[in-house]
Amino acid sequence: MAVTWTILSTEANVSTGEITKLHWEASDYEIQQSGAREILHRGRRYGEAEIESDPTSENYIDWENVTKEIALNWVKTFLGADEVAKIEGYIADDIAKSKAPVVRQENPWEMGDEE
Repeated sequence: MAVTWTILSTEANVSTGEITKLHWEASDYEIQQSGAREILHRGRRYGEAEIESDPTSENYIDWENVTKEIALNWVKTFLGADEVAKIEGYIADDIAKSKAPVVRQENPWEMGDEE
């Protein structure tokens, strides 16, 4: 799969429409078959990006006109290409560690019979 970036919410000044923060999530998953069970391996990171905008700028976009794509671009610009790559790497690492765990986090009585 590929990492999916999502905007969870925006914070904006009600009177000006100026967006000040974007809350984001980046996640990916893989499903593996294990006997009769499917196992979900997931990686996820989330955070917020503080947006500095100038309502007098020619390129200014107020809250009601911002699209998901614009907001995601702002987040990735705020983070920078190196940080975006690190986040995506952490997510891939989380999935790899889930697939080959060194610590078990489940109750044996809830496992059932594996075939």
